[in-house]
Amino acid sequence: GGGGVGGGPDAGGGEAGGPEPGWPEAGGAMTVGALGEAGLAVCRDWRGTGLPRGSLLASPAVWQAGRLIAAPVAGFAAGWQASLCLPFDRFIVSH
Repeated sequence: GGGGVGGGPDAGGGEAGGPEPGWPEAGGAMTVGALGEAGLAVCRDWRGTGLPRGSLLASPAVWQAGRLIAAPVAGFAAGWQASLCLPFDRFIVSH
């Protein structure tokens, strides 16, 4: 995997992610962005993750020139991994 700050893939229409501030760069013209519909279609075993489809659509994926390289949360790791960098309680909001 890699690190840094950058945007998502330039896949047109945002269907495979699209530029998103705050996503890290993977390096070497690879970027990290949302998996999206187009990316999920490539992940044949996504149902085996047990995660909701909507969550996977928003999960991080590594892209290069509009081509999915890896989507570790969706079961297509290809040697990459994803992890939270903030404590879990930073994502919880009580109402």
